[in-house]
Amino acid sequence: MSATLLELASKTPERLVACANCPALQRLERELGELRREVSELRCDVGYWKSRHADALKRNEQLTEELHQARGQIRGLQDKLFGRKSEKSARSDRSNDLFDPEELAATVKRRGAQPGHAGHDRRDYSHLPVEEEFIPLPTELLACPICGKPATMMSSTEDSELLEIEVRAHRRRIRRRRYRATCDCDLSRRTLMAPPPPKLIPKGNYGISIWVHVLLDKYSSYRPTERLLSALEQYDLDLPAGTVNDGLRRIEPMLRPLVDDPRIPMDNNASERAGRGPAVARKNFYGSGSLWSGQLAAAMFSLLATLAYWELNPRRWLTSYLESCAAVGGKAPEDIQPFLPWNLSDERRLALGAPVTAPSADNTS
Repeated sequence: MSATLLELASKTPERLVACANCPALQRLERELGELRREVSELRCDVGYWKSRHADALKRNEQLTEELHQARGQIRGLQDKLFGRKSEKSARSDRSNDLFDPEELAATVKRRGAQPGHAGHDRRDYSHLPVEEEFIPLPTELLACPICGKPATMMSSTEDSELLEIEVRAHRRRIRRRRYRATCDCDLSRRTLMAPPPPKLIPKGNYGISIWVHVLLDKYSSYRPTERLLSALEQYDLDLPAGTVNDGLRRIEPMLRPLVDDPRIPMDNNASERAGRGPAVARKNFYGSGSLWSGQLAAAMFSLLATLAYWELNPRRWLTSYLESCAAVGGKAPEDIQPFLPWNLSDERRLALGAPVTAPSADNTS
């Protein structure tokens, strides 16, 4: 028994002693080296991907900011394209949403008539001409359904009024009277004839009313000439565009003296600065195609703004002025002072559609 124990004790230390050439140990060392190398590579990858993640977050923030800016630009462009064009209905809140919306809503007035407002009186149209129209009772209704005796017409009528407007083109046929002298005093005066009516454009066959209509429609209503001519075709009036443009070119020098007056500078007119019509017209006209066209537009915009300031009817004023131009052979009158709004008498101002009370003569806006 003792011999057996001694034998076992001598063999056990030999099994526990490590062997440098042990295949298992070598395999474990190789695996350990590979694991350490993989861990080192993974640590490097972790640092790289952390930096890439930080770059992605920063790029995401930049793209988000660019997206917000792009959306804001899109909203602005949509407002310009599809939003309201008039400045009269502009937003009254200029707080840029810095205050409490409930407090702002309490101070904003509702649209329409306000509580307690007295309202407006009916408009007076007594200045318009009256065309009377008598409507008789049908003949079959005049007889009594019982005895058949007819009713007699009374002197009184049941009256009412309707507002109508009639626009029509017509030919103005001028017949100049001819006279024969009854004496032999002057042989050159054997036959007399009335003078021809003055023409705004010599040898032209368009009356002053056409040119006034074209000027107001183009520079007061801001409608392009081609649309105006299309609208006139609805009244069976076909005007060539070239003839109209040539006529406007001839009219431009007649209006130039009115805006060349040193007291009404074209580039410093308060009434012009207050209006945005020329900007709208420029968009409709696609600009001016020639120098005379731009000068005519500037002259008409200035004149119309001044006439509006003095509450003059532009159609009546232009008709009166162009008739004077036609009377002197289709050019501007030598003396334009009688046509300046601040030089008009009360009677003349009333005839041209303005009240007696008007701005002072020193104000030439």
